[in-house]
Amino acid sequence: MLQQRSWREGVPSDGKRPTKRSVIIGKRRTSVIIEDVFWDGLKEMARRRRRTMNRVLLEIATTADEGQSLSSAIRVAVFLHFYDIARGHI
Repeated sequence: MLQQRSWREGVPSDGKRPTKRSVIIGKRRTSVIIEDVFWDGLKEMARRRRRTMNRVLLEIATTADEGQSLSSAIRVAVFLHFYDIARGHI
């Protein structure tokens, strides 16, 4: 597994520390700071749903609670996705 640099300069990521990533939501470019484990979960969500990452991010952004950060919304969406799988709902 390749180690990414965390947003804390010079600190190798262990998967638990947040990493800053540039993303596109609709036509808008923005960035999120999120842990590698949630980013990997997001990629797996997109794969299982047969959607692009950008499409899944747009769905998450448009259904997020008002005032909720995109990073938080991603974490919640990934958790709920895998929680549903564990409960046999997907």
